[in-house]
Amino acid sequence: MAENNDEILNVIGDMSFLPEEAKDENLGRSFPKLRTNEKYVRLGWGGLLLAGVITYLVFLFIYGTKGYYFSSSPNGNYGLLGVIVTALMVIAFCASHAYGYLYDTKLSLLDDKKKVGFYHSIQTSLYYLAFLLFYVAIFTTVLRPYVFQTMFSADGAFVQSLGTITLVIMTILSICGIILSFVKPNISKIYNCVILALGLWVVVFFSSIFSHAHSYSVSSNYAIMLFIFGAVFADLALPFYLLQKKTGFRSVFHMLLSVSLVFDSLAILVYGMATLG
Repeated sequence: MAENNDEILNVIGDMSFLPEEAKDENLGRSFPKLRTNEKYVRLGWGGLLLAGVITYLVFLFIYGTKGYYFSSSPNGNYGLLGVIVTALMVIAFCASHAYGYLYDTKLSLLDDKKKVGFYHSIQTSLYYLAFLLFYVAIFTTVLRPYVFQTMFSADGAFVQSLGTITLVIMTILSICGIILSFVKPNISKIYNCVILALGLWVVVFFSSIFSHAHSYSVSSNYAIMLFIFGAVFADLALPFYLLQKKTGFRSVFHMLLSVSLVFDSLAILVYGMATLG
């Protein structure tokens, strides 16, 4: 009896009857683990995005390859190259978004921090690939050399080559973003913020060319508005990227970024409709 009493006193003394302090499962992570409901929302959003991409591609190829929306007529419409690059752009972004879901729900949970860092660099690289393809699509469609040569025919070779020069700059920026994601992750985050905040406004900067060349077209004005929405939603995604350690912010960032691309993709399509002639 005395021994039992001693055991009870010992248990009370070391408080061993209390549960062990819960370990913070998000310690050391750049964002919290996704909750079950959040996973379902992300998965559903990804499904909608995939359905939208498939619909977009069908619409693009059915009408684009027949020359109805993207004919290669002398007035400088997009042509087959613009259609193909635009298709590659939306496919690349859909793939990067899908990989982002895989990383957030599975790959980021691995115990091997080096592997997690490597997988995160792949995710960042995929987004930069989509960003690069976006600008290749832009400069084979909306800002193709024909536009600059037509609008600045009397302003010299430099101005006529402005679209190509801008594409080269965007290519270099994208490659730098991919390299930094692997070799300098800390600097990469700052770099990503700058690109996210300003990258899509380059197209909006050239909106005066759109409006001047097609001021008569209601569709071209809608396209400009869609490009502006795309840039605005990219900027709206930035605070959620910076504050992704808060629950749910990581998912909001991905969703806002995808909305941004939806607007930009629609703008390319609508602007193609505006250039019929």
